[in-house]
Amino acid sequence: MVALTVEEKAIIQKYPIGRKLDEYREEFMAKCTPPHTQASSVRFADIISLAAKDKDLYDSIFDLIASLAPLPAARRLPSHNSPLGMLGTDISDLPDRFKDVKQLNEELVAGALKAIMCSEPDDNESIWVAVYDLVSRPIAPKPQIMSSSAVLIKDGTLGDLRGDWTRDYFPGSLEVLQKLVRIRNMEEYYSKTLVFLQSSGVGKSRLADTFGETCLMISFNLRREGTIGYPPADTEILDFMQRRPSSSYSTILHQSPQKNQDPEYPSIRGQYTWDHSIVVSLLRASFEYLDEWVQEQKQAGMSLRELAEARHRIMAPIKTGVWNARSTERIKYCDSVVTKATVYLSDLIQNETWRRIFNKDGKSDIRRRLLESVFLDDLKRAVQVLLQNLPESQQGDGAPSLVAVFDEASSLLFRGNSDKPNTGLYVALNRIFSCLRNYNLWFFVLSTESQVEKLLPPDQVDEDNRDASSREALGTNLKVPLKIFPPFLALQLDVEDRRLMMFEKSRGEELSKAMTEFSTLQHMKIFGRPLWFAYTNLDKMMQVAEKKLIGGKEGRYDPKNVDQVFAMLSFRISLDLCLENPRSLALAQVAVNYHMRVLIAIRQDIEALDTFTPSEPVLSEVAIRYLCEPKTGRKRGSEESDKYEENVRKMTWSASIKTLTQKLLQGGLIAKGTKGELYSRLILILARDCVHLDLRLCLKPTSPFTVREFLMALYSDEHHESIRAIEPCMLNALMNFTHFTTTDENLHLDNTAELCHDLLRRSAALQLAPNQPLYDHLIPVYFGTADEVFEPSKCGVVVVQVKNKEKDSIIPSHIFNERFDTVRSGTEIPKADPSSIPKARKQRKKMAKGSGSVKSPPPKPKYFSLGGVNPILLLILDLGISKPNFQVSRSRPDRAVDPYIWAIHSKGHRATIFRCIETIGCQDACKLFFASAVPQSSEHDELARRNKIFHQLDREFRYKTGQEDRVEGGIADQDKDVSMADV
Repeated sequence: MVALTVEEKAIIQKYPIGRKLDEYREEFMAKCTPPHTQASSVRFADIISLAAKDKDLYDSIFDLIASLAPLPAARRLPSHNSPLGMLGTDISDLPDRFKDVKQLNEELVAGALKAIMCSEPDDNESIWVAVYDLVSRPIAPKPQIMSSSAVLIKDGTLGDLRGDWTRDYFPGSLEVLQKLVRIRNMEEYYSKTLVFLQSSGVGKSRLADTFGETCLMISFNLRREGTIGYPPADTEILDFMQRRPSSSYSTILHQSPQKNQDPEYPSIRGQYTWDHSIVVSLLRASFEYLDEWVQEQKQAGMSLRELAEARHRIMAPIKTGVWNARSTERIKYCDSVVTKATVYLSDLIQNETWRRIFNKDGKSDIRRRLLESVFLDDLKRAVQVLLQNLPESQQGDGAPSLVAVFDEASSLLFRGNSDKPNTGLYVALNRIFSCLRNYNLWFFVLSTESQVEKLLPPDQVDEDNRDASSREALGTNLKVPLKIFPPFLALQLDVEDRRLMMFEKSRGEELSKAMTEFSTLQHMKIFGRPLWFAYTNLDKMMQVAEKKLIGGKEGRYDPKNVDQVFAMLSFRISLDLCLENPRSLALAQVAVNYHMRVLIAIRQDIEALDTFTPSEPVLSEVAIRYLCEPKTGRKRGSEESDKYEENVRKMTWSASIKTLTQKLLQGGLIAKGTKGELYSRLILILARDCVHLDLRLCLKPTSPFTVREFLMALYSDEHHESIRAIEPCMLNALMNFTHFTTTDENLHLDNTAELCHDLLRRSAALQLAPNQPLYDHLIPVYFGTADEVFEPSKCGVVVVQVKNKEKDSIIPSHIFNERFDTVRSGTEIPKADPSSIPKARKQRKKMAKGSGSVKSPPPKPKYFSLGGVNPILLLILDLGISKPNFQVSRSRPDRAVDPYIWAIHSKGHRATIFRCIETIGCQDACKLFFASAVPQSSEHDELARRNKIFHQLDREFRYKTGQEDRVEGGIADQDKDVSMADV
């Protein structure tokens, strides 16, 4: 409950409500309650619940609350959301604060209604307190959200993070950052500011902290109350930056020139003044107190690096005791800065000349007046004196002498309990940074939240926005806007894996690990973000990963939540966003902010985020558990319980696929691929999950499995006899993939064994590059035993070709240009006749020298020979053919060094072919998914496509004949795979 100040109580007493609400109260009672009902007997909570389904009732509730807005007291009571706003404005804005009535904080709305309807005539304070509570928190409270390094488990978990904080920092990102901040021609740049934007757990705070070991640093962690993370927050600093002006300050700040007739101008101008006063006061006090410490160290004769190391040590978090303990020196510094900054703030607010700087008339006016005034002289003097007292840098020309770090800077976008972003304070911070650009000083701004439009000014100045800064190059001859530095995104993943591979001994041990180790959490945590390796307790690590993947919320995974579904399936089947669709920006922002997606690049000019889902075994394992493991809360053993658990599991997978289809695919937010690869990845992952379901259809622990188990789970029972005809060597090979990852490069023969080994080490399958010949997916397999020392020569592949043709035109012999024999269980497979090899070669040469009307067959493709001893399994998924069919065949290689190629050619896409669809219980969901994810070709579409004259390069495409039979890679191939259009 809000506590009213003395000034607020005085306003309420001076301007009583009286009988001004009687008419609205009577109207509300007439609409919302039976006749003759007394207000004291109304259950207002029930009325709120009914309002979710009754728009008239909903409108009546807010009409009653809105009747308070024009009252004299509301126009004078200060807002608790905005430092310079009024309560009446907050009341008027209330209906716009949420998108869905389900978001309403029903308890506070009911409390406000009860106070308005039932309070005694002389008890106005109860009404205004209830209204203050409501406008401060109109949306139902969300579960606690994790910040950059946040976890929701127990102090012991944060103790793990603290223990990992002091480990040697892995090279790479630090070196790039150090080179980036070397002094350059700053005449073209707005400020020496770098914004670190990246997903949670990648080490933003640790990078900035490590930079401070060699460069003197001022660092403030601005993590908001209600979030937990490491390093500990400097609450004194955030409280100072977010404080609201007192009533006396508000009166001063609202004084404005009379020439401006805009009624909101005093509030806007006052907000500008207050925000800039806060920033200038804080920075000045910070630099002055650091300078005092520097001068105390002069007698020691330290170099700049030694000075930075000494400062870093005394400001570092305490290594023992409670996890959020800060050093005495750090607490003293923060308290002293706030005390002195408060004095400076008072001086600025009461200075009329300072306030006139913020009489904004056009673009860059405030920055121009700041630079021309004397009011930044004290701040500049503090910076200059500090830099002059520092020893000369020994790191080479251009290295910065000082850096100021604001960690968790997105906290500055929110004020008090308000959930609406307010950029005023952050803009003021950036503007003051720009006024200090000529000093050997850099500013680092760290944030997990990728709110590009809030944290970064756009590359292109908006000429139509009068309030936007034009970033004019004041005092120079430059006619173009000043540049800004792009955000820093280069924070490495797979740090522990790279660390192990750096040294010969650890590299040898790592590459010798048996395949069984690849499925252990201890092994999985070396991949992905550095956060995972910090945890010594693997159960805690998984609890943290589970929370993070669903956005830090309490409870279980919600298969109807678009953001959670996008995150969950991205870490299984590798989903990419359609950047051409502007609506994908919001999805990308949420995915990076709360669901572990990683940024590659930011296009500030078009406000687009280039993101991807990393290959991260820990998060893939979490997604498996959410999608497959039933969570019912019932005891097992009864028939009813078993049936209930099974239905819950099926609903989770099926509902997830439906949400993906209806909300993301059909909305044009997900890139579909070119011919159905998205559907095939889903089917292959479903089959993998089926292997790990026991007879009760409950999830078994992740472990290696055989190709035989995988194929039996993938294909329907009627095809199992044909599968058994495949040689045991291939069927007994081991697989372990849990997710798909992607590549942008075509396969090379010289690195296939290493590639397969690395894929097996992180339990991944590979979506091949879009222009990869012959194949679309690669799944690595191992022909040894699961517990032996790993031998790369025993690696092999299952390759997948995906087709979306309406006609049956592809057979393995056309793909490989050699003979294949159809096989069934118990049949003898013909072997290659060595005497026929020279004849076959002569026949091919003769065909190549023939007339131009006879086209020679396509060249023989290069195999993934891997030494020529391990067989290859090819899965041809002919998804577009409506009549189901299934065939197993094997090659007759014409060279002794060529491996046998086993081919399984399936036609169709439903449960009649793929058993896993029925096992998981998602027949309807997969049918809907296929219709949205795989294109359907028609004669109309083909004829329209032919207008793009070089869509295919064969002349026969441009001058089509009547020939209907086509060969893959041959003359015309009239039913080529159709590229999917992203809506």
